[in-house]
Amino acid sequence: MTDTGHPPARGERPSHFRSAAYSQAALARITLSHIARDIADAARRLVPTTEDHYASDGDHIRAAADLLAQARQLLEYAVTYERAKGLDWDRIAAKIDDTGQDYAKAERDWRMHILGAWLNPEYAERAYITPDRLAQGLADLDQWTGSDEPAPVSGNLPPMTTAERAELIAQARALIEQAPPDDSPDARMFEIGLWRRTIELHEDLVAGSPDDTAARDALTEARARLRTLLT
Repeated sequence: MTDTGHPPARGERPSHFRSAAYSQAALARITLSHIARDIADAARRLVPTTEDHYASDGDHIRAAADLLAQARQLLEYAVTYERAKGLDWDRIAAKIDDTGQDYAKAERDWRMHILGAWLNPEYAERAYITPDRLAQGLADLDQWTGSDEPAPVSGNLPPMTTAERAELIAQARALIEQAPPDDSPDARMFEIGLWRRTIELHEDLVAGSPDDTAARDALTEARARLRTLLT
């Protein structure tokens, strides 16, 4: 039995697969922090001259070019992060001059990546969603800063709200409804993930409001849909 008193549907994931600990904006910010750290480390390696005698021709050009590519990626994720926080495109455009970069496509791709990883926990580590990956990555970032402040990175990240979870579920349902018939394993796992996340959401809603009949009915429907998919 689950915490809400409902029998679990076959194929439901245990609680440690839940991934509502951090909002989409927080996940974008974590990625931004990782890239910024990598850039800082790479730039630091260019400062000493002690290894110059052993460097091949063009090594420093290649290292600088790599830094430039990383910096462009950093800007891309900075835009994605600000978009996840709700900043509109006009205000973003006022901050940057690089109109040739397709930041809108990058944001769309990232949101689809997050949605797919959220629905399918087996691939969630690619987006720093799984609890163990998040905990280790954030601990590394906290330590890297060298700050005396407690949890300088991990202590300032907002959780995923109920509304955000519901929005992701609605996006997934819309994608499934609009897509042509697809019997592929990936499509099936996407739909299974949708109903697992729907079950999670309504379990939490019922746990918080036991008298919410609509949430109980939605939970019952989601469990039935998952059972049908897994039969």
